Amino acid sequence: MNEDLTNILVDFPEGIVLYDDEAKNVVLANQEIKRILKCTPGPNLNENMSSKISTAILQPVNSLNK
Repeated sequence: MNEDLTNILVDFPEGIVLYDDEAKNVVLANQEIKRILKCTPGPNLNENMSSKISTAILQPVNSLNK
């Protein structure tokens, strides 16, 4: 991803997450989405984010698409 675009997204005031559904991992998450999902920095941040995104965000959407 372009470095300038990454910098804009990371500092954006709205929660943004780029999630790779095939790989089931977070490509980018800005500070606001980390705050919203109450994620703490650490070695398991990506796994923690993926888990919270799957349950808090994707699961309700997937239920609607059935």
